[in-house]
Amino acid sequence: MTTNTPPPGAADGPEYLGSAEATGDPTYFGTGPGGGRSWGILAGVTVAVLAVVGLGGWGAFTLLSGGGSQPSEAFPADTIGYVSIDLDPAADQKIEGLSILRKFPGIEKELDISDRDDLRRYVFEKIQDEGECKDVDYEEDIAPWIGDRLGVGAVPQGEDDVAALVALQVTDQEAAPAGLDALARCGGGDDAEFGYVFSGDYAVITETTKQARLLADEAAEGSLADDETFQARMSEVGDSGIVTMYASADAPDYLVDLQESMFAVPDAGVQTVSAEPLSEQGVVLTSGPIAPGSDQMPDEMTEQLKKLYADFEGMAGVVRFEDGAVEFEFAAAGMPSGLPGGSTDEGTGVTELPASTGAAMALALPDNWLEEYLRQISAVMGEGMSIDEMLSQLEQESGLSLPEDVETLLGDNVAIAVDADTDFEALESSEDGRELLAGIKVQGEPEEILPIVEKIKAKIGPEADRLVVEDGDGVVAFGLNPDYVEGLLSEGDLGDEESFQDVVPDAEDASSVFYVNFDAGDGWALELAEQAGEGAPEAKENVEPLDALGLSTWVDDDVQHALFRMTTD
Repeated sequence: MTTNTPPPGAADGPEYLGSAEATGDPTYFGTGPGGGRSWGILAGVTVAVLAVVGLGGWGAFTLLSGGGSQPSEAFPADTIGYVSIDLDPAADQKIEGLSILRKFPGIEKELDISDRDDLRRYVFEKIQDEGECKDVDYEEDIAPWIGDRLGVGAVPQGEDDVAALVALQVTDQEAAPAGLDALARCGGGDDAEFGYVFSGDYAVITETTKQARLLADEAAEGSLADDETFQARMSEVGDSGIVTMYASADAPDYLVDLQESMFAVPDAGVQTVSAEPLSEQGVVLTSGPIAPGSDQMPDEMTEQLKKLYADFEGMAGVVRFEDGAVEFEFAAAGMPSGLPGGSTDEGTGVTELPASTGAAMALALPDNWLEEYLRQISAVMGEGMSIDEMLSQLEQESGLSLPEDVETLLGDNVAIAVDADTDFEALESSEDGRELLAGIKVQGEPEEILPIVEKIKAKIGPEADRLVVEDGDGVVAFGLNPDYVEGLLSEGDLGDEESFQDVVPDAEDASSVFYVNFDAGDGWALELAEQAGEGAPEAKENVEPLDALGLSTWVDDDVQHALFRMTTD
């Protein structure tokens, strides 16, 4: 093992360790030609390997208590975006995670969870099957030193640039350089394409050793883990878990600038951007001529987007296994207000749907929500048809006054429900859709809502007569089945259902809710899975373990929260 001498003034900072080649050039390590191909490979390899590394370890439960340093301690305090994977969390999360995943035949078959005790090797070999890092031997080059924690983030470099940074936990700093050097060269050629230093329990990895050393110094002076905003946002998402995500208050500005730079076209004549070369990466670009030297994102749009998020104070998210469920929780401060699902004194009304509901979506709607939404969209649209022109055209086509009639039509809250007792087989041959036990329930003023409904029906024509409309005290219901629509007018008991409470624990405070009960009725979800056509047996096997899922949002002291929770049988 070779020790690099820290730069002046860093005597109390991180310990710098690297390979012999790193010390051969104390300024740059791994800056050879190749455009950073291995740098990208390293990020993919480490994320993929660590994403499931703990599953195999859970099988033996040899490390049942989480602890030790976190990757956030290796990142500078001004990090603008950060994602970490922790596969050595508390014991209960390891046990519950393995228990839940083993219920799904598709996952167990793909990962061979019950038999494989080292999924790190499995994932690494899958990557090699794609032709990457063929010369790297997992057992010799990776296994002796790789840890259970990984952080990936973006760190500002001046006003207009960011550096990608990886903090990879290592268990043996003497063994790690050989493996890191092998990864650095697996893109081909003799030159390494990323640099690293060791800081505490982590290899701090970026494009060059010089940059890695500077970022490690910054983290030693003040780390992300010690940053007040990071701590505040993380405290709002509760207990830590398998995955942690964070965006700083400065993230929107950097993202807007990044998007603007991606759209910029050099002064080199008319060009065409093709989606074909990027199709395998899932990127879709608009084809067509672009004016020389122009931007597809005008300056005014850039400024409006930044203004829209001027009050943003950061966001955090956590993925964890808790109380027999998979849970994703997010919290963000300073998000744009006035939109559907935002802060409101009215609930969503979802708890008053029928107890037999199989799936539902509900929104609380603040006053003037559509007008506010259109105002924000208009501010960032740039050139082209204005919002006013678009609304005028829609008014002519629909006969409605916009946006007022839409806001009135949907009331204080709106809920869409599908009943688990629906006979989906009969529905396939239905001529009028009356077999569909589904509807829309609006809490609002019937005397104001019903005239708007008549306007819409008049535009639709005779087909609109299939729509059943009923009203009661402060409520209007729509649907195709008369009995179901009539039932929506009364107060249901969905909020008392245990499965609902498990996945939407704070329904009374929620401003938006999406809910599915897979076990409701006579197994409606399984019935749909059986009708899925080719591959239905596999679909049924993987739907069967599901109990319920819920996605809810709420606002607490100007902090917007979101919780996704899925339970299994």
